[in-house]
Amino acid sequence: METRSLDDPQVHTGSYDSLIECLKDIISGLKAEIERHDRECNLTRQETERLSKKENELWKATKDLDEVRQFLSTVKTEIDSMHRMMPASEEAANVDKKNPRSSNDSDFRIGDEQGEMAKLRESVSLLEARMEGVLDEAAELQTENKRLKDELEKGRSENLSLEAKLRDEDLQLNSQLSDLIMKVNKNSEVLNLFSDHFKSDVSQVKVLRGRLEAFCAELQEIETRVDICADELQLASVHVLPTLPKYGISHEGSEGRVAEKVRCLIEQGLLKVAGRRSHPAIEKPLEPNKAGLDTGKYTESVPTPSFGHPGGYNSSRYREKTLPASKTFGNRYVSCCTG
Repeated sequence: METRSLDDPQVHTGSYDSLIECLKDIISGLKAEIERHDRECNLTRQETERLSKKENELWKATKDLDEVRQFLSTVKTEIDSMHRMMPASEEAANVDKKNPRSSNDSDFRIGDEQGEMAKLRESVSLLEARMEGVLDEAAELQTENKRLKDELEKGRSENLSLEAKLRDEDLQLNSQLSDLIMKVNKNSEVLNLFSDHFKSDVSQVKVLRGRLEAFCAELQEIETRVDICADELQLASVHVLPTLPKYGISHEGSEGRVAEKVRCLIEQGLLKVAGRRSHPAIEKPLEPNKAGLDTGKYTESVPTPSFGHPGGYNSSRYREKTLPASKTFGNRYVSCCTG
């Protein structure tokens, strides 16, 4: 499983993305809560309008009741006045007994008045019953009005508390969002810096790749020249890579292969040249070095190559070198050139 460091910008980018998603969920929840609150406010507004209509109807009904009361009081006044007029009508009836024609007229008049009074009483009773029904309806409307007022006050208090809660959450989310924006901007700057470094590294890699290709071409040319020189010197062992662990050179790559070929070319070329040339220091007898052979070491003067001159050698310069008695070339002990 691949693990990332805490300094990796992708880790912070993932955490910022999750935080942004969380904030989006919170904001969507708040939007849904606000929509629900708006619906409740609309319902409360409609209920308030209905309550206002009921109040208007109640006011009109109360006004009608006042008019009915005035009418009833007027009717009662008329009835009372008619009752007060009754004795006079009886006296007129006694007087009319003496006069039959006037008596008949008064009887008809009294009958009409009594019928009218009965109608008035019936209408009064109906009006009283109607007034009682209206009063009952008005009481019910007042009770409903009180209940709606209580619900309206409760809705207003809940509305105020919800607005305060939404205001606090809005402030908190704004602060968190500003902090998140600052972190995202900082992370963007870091990512831009990493991108610039990456582009610079890519350009450097391209330059190094070009140099490496040029080096490989030059190395191939050197190897070709070494092979040509080996063919000219008739050194077949140059194409066979020896094993020399003490140099610590890897022969797997082209660099190690060319280095070994060059070393073998130099060593075998020096040995071949040293074998062909005769020098007093080389042709000394082996007896003086017998003690060195007994101890496993000896001292011999050999020409030191100089690679800065034509021919590659300077016969006037020699150096003595102590070598182990394990390396032989023919019947003589020689020293290897170290360059």
